[in-house]
Amino acid sequence: MDEVELTAADFVNPLAVTDFRAIWTSLGEHEAFEAKEQFILSLPTMKDACDYLITKLGLAPCEGTQRVAEGASQHNLLLSGSTIDEGAMLVRVMMQANAGAVQVRLMARSSDAVLTSAMAALAKA
Repeated sequence: MDEVELTAADFVNPLAVTDFRAIWTSLGEHEAFEAKEQFILSLPTMKDACDYLITKLGLAPCEGTQRVAEGASQHNLLLSGSTIDEGAMLVRVMMQANAGAVQVRLMARSSDAVLTSAMAALAKA
């Protein structure tokens, strides 16, 4: 038997939404779960941090937020997907460049408590 490692990203499908903020707010008004993490990525640019988080979390960037302005010191990244039970998984990432690294504040929301916490923790790992 080969050993297999599953992460939270294996339980979501990337699916870009057209109105991230409306769905984020809607989830917050219902019985959604939210998880928050703060950490530092040892990456030289915001673009590198965006690419890393998109790949690591396996979610789709929304509203063109994967594009980072040249020389930006702050950036917001919006990511979305659908969970295996067809629910929404949304992630808001606020980033700030800080001496050759990127400081990250991440918030994840979905209707699945375990998956929401696991997704936030995966970004930090």
